[in-house]
Amino acid sequence: MPAPILSQSPAADARLQPAAPAPAPPAASRYRFEVRYHNRQGALMRLLGAASRRGLDFEAVRADADPRDPGLHRLTLVLRAGAQHVAQICRDWRVMVDAAEVLQPLDLDREPESAPRTI
Repeated sequence: MPAPILSQSPAADARLQPAAPAPAPPAASRYRFEVRYHNRQGALMRLLGAASRRGLDFEAVRADADPRDPGLHRLTLVLRAGAQHVAQICRDWRVMVDAAEVLQPLDLDREPESAPRTI
């Protein structure tokens, strides 16, 4: 059996080598979101659907009446997401008609839950 033919240039042989693995994407962190919204028909599903369409992992969902304002409800979510998804979902919620206020998300993996939040 004849020997395999190698190219004359070492650079050509280097191109045949497998490429180095791509760097891993940044790990997703756990974030707590709070959204105050007008309790209209379908409002909760629209808010949850915006996060679901982005493929975010829901760890906890809670919706209840807002004690500060009887006309609003409060949605509290714990999601596992990357920083880019966090910014995008906050923008999505802020443009929704039903959302009255979107509070700054809290990174639960980096900050204790009792840390003060900026609004």
